[in-house]
Amino acid sequence: MTSQGDQTTSSGLSSAEDSVPAPEADQPRRGVLKRIRWWVLGLFVVLGLGIAGLVHYLPSLARPVVQSAASDLGLVGLDLQFDDIGWRQATLSNVTVGGSDEADDTLSVGRVDLTYTPLELWAGRIGTVSLHDLVLRGRLVDGAPDFGALNPLIDRLTAPGDPSAATEQTSVPLDRVDLSNAMLFLETPDGDVQVGLDGSFEVAANTSALAAGFDVRLSGDLAGGGGRIDATSDVDGQVLRLTSFNLESDHERLPGKISLSDVGAEMRLGDAGIVEASIAGDLAFAERPGQPLPVTNASAPIDLTARFDLEEGSGSFSMRGCMLVALSAAADAVWKLDELQFCPADADPVLSIDVASSSLRSDFSLMPARIMLADTLNGVLPRMDTTIRQGADGQVVAALKIKGGDIALPQQGLRLENISADVTLAPGSAGQLGRLDIDRVRVTDTQAAKRFAAVVASASLSLDGLGEDSLLASRLTGPVTVKTPAGIVLTKATVTHQLATGDGLLDFKAGPLTFAEDGLQPQELAPVLLGVVAAVSGQVSATGTIAWNNRGVRRSSARAELVNVGLQASAARFAQVSGDIEFSSLVPVRTRGTQAISIGVVDAGLPLEGGIALVRVEGGGDVIIENAQWPFAGGQLVLTSGALNTRADVQRAELAALSVNLTDLLNLVEMEGLSGEGVLGGAVPIEIRDGSVYVMQAKLAAEPGGIVRYQNASTDAAGQTAEGANIAFQALENFHFQVLSLEIDGPVDGDLTLKITLQGANPDLLEGYPVHLNISTQGAFLDLLRRGTVGFRALDVVTGKENLDGLDVERVGPEP
Repeated sequence: MTSQGDQTTSSGLSSAEDSVPAPEADQPRRGVLKRIRWWVLGLFVVLGLGIAGLVHYLPSLARPVVQSAASDLGLVGLDLQFDDIGWRQATLSNVTVGGSDEADDTLSVGRVDLTYTPLELWAGRIGTVSLHDLVLRGRLVDGAPDFGALNPLIDRLTAPGDPSAATEQTSVPLDRVDLSNAMLFLETPDGDVQVGLDGSFEVAANTSALAAGFDVRLSGDLAGGGGRIDATSDVDGQVLRLTSFNLESDHERLPGKISLSDVGAEMRLGDAGIVEASIAGDLAFAERPGQPLPVTNASAPIDLTARFDLEEGSGSFSMRGCMLVALSAAADAVWKLDELQFCPADADPVLSIDVASSSLRSDFSLMPARIMLADTLNGVLPRMDTTIRQGADGQVVAALKIKGGDIALPQQGLRLENISADVTLAPGSAGQLGRLDIDRVRVTDTQAAKRFAAVVASASLSLDGLGEDSLLASRLTGPVTVKTPAGIVLTKATVTHQLATGDGLLDFKAGPLTFAEDGLQPQELAPVLLGVVAAVSGQVSATGTIAWNNRGVRRSSARAELVNVGLQASAARFAQVSGDIEFSSLVPVRTRGTQAISIGVVDAGLPLEGGIALVRVEGGGDVIIENAQWPFAGGQLVLTSGALNTRADVQRAELAALSVNLTDLLNLVEMEGLSGEGVLGGAVPIEIRDGSVYVMQAKLAAEPGGIVRYQNASTDAAGQTAEGANIAFQALENFHFQVLSLEIDGPVDGDLTLKITLQGANPDLLEGYPVHLNISTQGAFLDLLRRGTVGFRALDVVTGKENLDGLDVERVGPEP
């Protein structure tokens, strides 16, 4: 080629010289030009040969350049094949990073497109790398990801920047990486995870600054979902953002499906090792079909911020506001919880971490929530402020402060209000795990007929560990005190409760409570007694036990002691009441059979002294007097049938008068000139209603052979009114009766209807002529008798039988 060119050039020049003769001065200049043409021609020839060789050997040249770039990135074991290569782009296939066997490859790529310039190749850089069908494999080892040959590259890309060493940093030898249909396979002990990626990251020239953005698809055994991830990294730090991200997991180890939706998150790693992060989204739970859970669905919005100092090893999570938790109970659940809010405690972080001191701290609040638990419990729970601390020794201390609340216990008819308590869970001496200190809880009775007035309870309980199950097998034990709102101590007790089994025991002592007319009164403790009893005095004390399990009260018993108790009831006055009462149950209240108490005085218009009553209490709280007896006028009054129920609207019973001495009975009347001898008995049916005692047609009769004597100034005055009255009063001066009977009907404290039948004679009158006296009257009989106005009005003496106003005097002829 060179010879031919030279020949052509020489021929052209000879022709020109022949046609135009050159001056002698131009001969040297033509020689220089001729040499320049040869140099230029040689340069082009060499350049052409170089280009031809470069094109021929470019794949061989590019391979070490690519491998050198991979080595700079920290890739070990890169293998590849060039399918096509040109001045500005190349195509590679069968790209692998990892072991010698395909199964051991950490990274494989179906096709790689490279774009570059010859100068970039000469400088050892590549412009853009497009990766198609990339597969990256790794595994989780001891909680940390392991990607084998890619670990050095990952460490480099994730290392925090250092501004002071910016000039010393090695720049990444490429400008941009595009991923198309990339897949990450991660093996974990609980299953496999697959992550699909489509996107790119860019590297700023001469720095290690990165900017990445990927659309992410998540699937596999552990979770599914996807979203958008954008990240930047430069000398000022690293920023990772998640937008429109959704995550859902239904792993077999979970009790149901957990999802996190509409997530927006950002994590910023500053140049000083400070990490700031935020995350917001919706967290939800749904039970797995066939899983016996008390909750079918739960959801809550989350909005958290975090800050960590990687150099100091400390950080914290904070909440921007309260988190409302919604819970749906299972179809067969007996509980419901509404308006549950999880809130930050003031401005404190929800969780604080200090790696250097190996300590954790969590502060949060559970705001009052409405609760319903079948017919056992309902109302509003108190606010609970919680602090959980873990020290360097690994011990965890949890403190819970409880305030407020309004909880009803329908089965017990109780209401708990204004709770103030502290719960502490912390290891202590002698196996103590914590404490429950109740400063105050107001307890009120919600039954229509209130059993007791509002009281205030307090407790100081120890949580003791039992066995290896720690908290679950522990027990609560300690003293409990119950006071009136005014501060009077009513009961002191000791409680023990097993958390694992739900078994518990309460031993209590009440009183002695001293009642006085100008001091403590029972209606202050039991409002049901208001208007029923008054002017109560004496002492009452009690001791007892209540045992329970998970199903409620298992057994209870008590012993009450009454000492010289006096009271005024609507129907009578009681005094000097004493005795011990044994209760076989307190829930409900029931005595151990019938109990005997002594009643010094019962005064329902006629004082009865020295009585004994047989009393029992039934499950409804009814106090029933089964039997009672009092010494009365030399004989006895005995409750022989029926029962007196203190809660019944109307009560009926019958008293029996046994062997009543007429002399003693008439002495009780305290009426001048009235006396007698004999023995009296009979039945007195009574009815108690509206606070009054009614005698219901009582009938009393005396044994034959007794005597009635009545004479004073009033009888003389009455005897002047008529001859019949004169005979009647003369007969009563010394009346020896064969029949003496009384019929009484009406209220004891009102007007009584009285019928008296006397049959007999006065041996000093008309030679003992037999006389029958029938006296009928209505009014306050004793008062009328004292005034001598027992119906003796306009009386006449007749032969035979004559009914007059209130007095029937019958002269009985001699028997044949």
